[in-house]
Amino acid sequence: MAIDNERATRFNREMLELTNNLNFGEGYESFKARLLDLVAKRQIDGETLQAFKRQISHIFDKDFTPFIDRSFNAYDDVVGLVNDEYSDIADIDINRDLDKIQALEKVNNTRLGQYKNNAVREIAKTVRKSIIDGQTHTQLALDLSRSTDDKVVSFANTIARTQVQGYGQATKTEKARLGQVFFYQYVGIERDSTRIFCIELLRQGKVVFHINDINQMRNSHKLGVLYYRGGFNCHHRWEPDPFATNDGYSVSFYTKKEGKRDLKLAKSSQSQTKREQSQKFKPVKTKAEASRFLKQKYKIDSSFRGMELDLTNSVVDQFDKLSDEFPEVADRLEFFGVRSGSRRSRAIAAASVDGKFIRLSPSQWKNRKSLERNSRISVEQGFYPKGTEDLRSIISHEFGHQVENWIETLPPEVRILKDEWSKTRWHNLKKSDVSAYATTNRQEMFAESFAELKHNKAPREYARSIGAMLKEVKEKLGDQQ
Repeated sequence: MAIDNERATRFNREMLELTNNLNFGEGYESFKARLLDLVAKRQIDGETLQAFKRQISHIFDKDFTPFIDRSFNAYDDVVGLVNDEYSDIADIDINRDLDKIQALEKVNNTRLGQYKNNAVREIAKTVRKSIIDGQTHTQLALDLSRSTDDKVVSFANTIARTQVQGYGQATKTEKARLGQVFFYQYVGIERDSTRIFCIELLRQGKVVFHINDINQMRNSHKLGVLYYRGGFNCHHRWEPDPFATNDGYSVSFYTKKEGKRDLKLAKSSQSQTKREQSQKFKPVKTKAEASRFLKQKYKIDSSFRGMELDLTNSVVDQFDKLSDEFPEVADRLEFFGVRSGSRRSRAIAAASVDGKFIRLSPSQWKNRKSLERNSRISVEQGFYPKGTEDLRSIISHEFGHQVENWIETLPPEVRILKDEWSKTRWHNLKKSDVSAYATTNRQEMFAESFAELKHNKAPREYARSIGAMLKEVKEKLGDQQ
């Protein structure tokens, strides 16, 4: 016999319903409305940053505290769900007084607290700058939407949902321990966006793993694999198998190289990778072949309509090189290539905040000579960084945005490396350090510095420093062998 698949599916569905109810969107809209109202009534003015943060925090707490309460109230539902569904494994009910469960709740509370402090800091900076600059109420509302909406809401949801999902797995694991069950099977659905780590385990089929072997595994987020599986927002499960025994059980581990990232995985002769790193892009004879390459290697959709074939080869080659270096960014993408955006947008290219696409403007990329001329002039006038005349640099710029968006999803102890770099560099930024476009906002400073790092043969200080910071990010995410 093996695991109860119907129960596993039922448990997963119930957990998804629980976590989907954790949505900070309405709370943030309420907070933003009250904040804008206070600013309009001049009840918040641009005093010292620390005092200003305390004022923002007081307003923010009124909406964020109920969100945290909902997250922790979900723990009662999780405990009840585990006790009901897995009563056959152990007839002893789990309760929240259990030491391991209480310890996990403390960790969860700490993560949400760190998130709240980071969110308040960013919101306070945005509002304070708007007040000091004398912006109108409408301009402030627009600035808040541009710089914070997606991050504040999506990060709050990601952290809370990940913690509740991890709590569910931990409670299930404790139930299994009480029933003397120590073997698990990795279950769930494989999608195009599924992480390499999870794909490796899912494709091993009905193979079971002892809890001690699971504790040796490492994912790229440095979250415990037993409780958090593939990492943030992972919906896969370790399902206890009460019928598995030590008879004939043998598992070895190997380190899989993805770009410059190592993943410690269970070895299986049937395992396959999401992509073959040895499969490098080579110039193709049709744009359809380029799209097939991206679909096969990265599982993403693409289009290059209206673009010259040699330019298509050039941009796909640059995308492939960057994706090999940052596979985590490629894992999040769903589309790369030519696609229309807003009718009002005149942007050459754009990167979505959610990490799902890099879009190239059809009207801009169909005229290569004009695009190359404008790029060259922009570099000469200092609007773009030095060494970025090649159109490949535009791909690097947009990919740089997605690198930053990916870092924003990482644990606070890793994300702070980027935050500190951005804070220090933005404070001292001059046009001559990177480019005029880099002075638009911190996100453009990041992307422009990243583009110069990849294309200027003699990168300047800002470009070199972002390279050092990214190296440190990768080191923090590396395996702890």
